Amino acid sequence: MEASETGDRSLVMAELRRLIFTEERFLSDPDEAATYLADEGYAEKILAVVKPRTVEEVQGLITLANRSGIALYTPMPFGLEPLREGVVVDLSAMDRILSLDAKKLFAVIEPGVTWDKLLPEVEALGVRMALPAAARHPYALASYQEKEILLSASRYTNKQISNLHTVLADGRTYRSGSHVLPMAEEHGVNWREDGGPNISRLMLGSRNIMAPGRLGLPLEGT
Repeated sequence: MEASETGDRSLVMAELRRLIFTEERFLSDPDEAATYLADEGYAEKILAVVKPRTVEEVQGLITLANRSGIALYTPMPFGLEPLREGVVVDLSAMDRILSLDAKKLFAVIEPGVTWDKLLPEVEALGVRMALPAAARHPYALASYQEKEILLSASRYTNKQISNLHTVLADGRTYRSGSHVLPMAEEHGVNWREDGGPNISRLMLGSRNIMAPGRLGLPLEGT
């Protein structure tokens, strides 16, 4: 059911403003929405562009989408072509580098962290990291999720993500690999398979992870 069919689109907009209450992270101008669309996209299908900063805001957006029937879209390098009324969820405001470990060679970052922000911090520790050969956007975690070809391994690419935290389409949070174990993350245990089932491969290689049949929105990656 589309938002317009629920009888009160204004209620959806009011709830969106309640969730994302700072003006710089809530964009409702059609011209601003148009920058996220492909040439064939329809700006009137986009209610707003929102930029969540916390897990609670992301969960609130997914709960609202499930309740009201609006679609959630994440930006794609080649532009969106929305078929239903919905909201563009831009994760660029979630841009914290949570931790860097030069000994274990782990970086824990949020999805909005760019290469320009991450690389100076990594280089300051005296280490290097694999870069995409031709990235179409500036975000480090998304490049690894999309399995971009890496300069260091152009023939046999390695999965660079060890652990992924995601808000699923039903609002629950999911942690892959060893992070399902209590205390594992805070003790720096960042292994892929520890702790039982690991479905994180299903979350890789999809540019628009909230599209039908996808799993959720990424919150953090190691």
